[in-house]
Amino acid sequence: MRWGLLLRALGIVLALLITSAVRASETATPRITLSLQSLDGRNVTEADLPAKWVLIYFGYTYCPDICPTALLDLSRLLDLLGPLAARIQPVFITIDPARDTPEVLKQYVANIDPRLLALTGSESEIHAAAQQFHFYYVRYRDPKLGADSIDHSSYFFVIDPDRHLAADFATPDVGPEEIAARLRPLLDNFEAARHLDGK
Repeated sequence: MRWGLLLRALGIVLALLITSAVRASETATPRITLSLQSLDGRNVTEADLPAKWVLIYFGYTYCPDICPTALLDLSRLLDLLGPLAARIQPVFITIDPARDTPEVLKQYVANIDPRLLALTGSESEIHAAAQQFHFYYVRYRDPKLGADSIDHSSYFFVIDPDRHLAADFATPDVGPEEIAARLRPLLDNFEAARHLDGK
């Protein structure tokens, strides 16, 4: 009788564990995939990026205020992280590929921070990348400027080395000092966990 109760209890525990594992896999953050282009015309996927954390910012070089401010904050963030910054690859993905030619992008990121990796692509490739982060942007004609402008939000998206979204930070609501404070334990805990897993 006791054996029967024990086996039944074990069966219930096993069923709960399986259910928990299934739910965890269903709610796990999906892996980020990219299909873009480098400034020298090479195809770039998520696998081609350095085996580091990746900090992505979507923007465009003709942006009059939000983008340059955010990218300068990104540069400041890397400085604040000190040696930990070596674990991060900052990436700038243009949302205006027609005007942001490779030459324009090369000069733009060089003026902000040489650690920035600029990526471009077709409109559809960039849109597909942005959708994974629920990042949306709208192009419109600005009558004051007499030129196209793009309305967009401003976020830093943090991708872990396994290519999952680990965090996002709205700028300028969250400044580089606060982001650095929140990233330090995230990076350290992840590295410690990988070490325990033997990776």
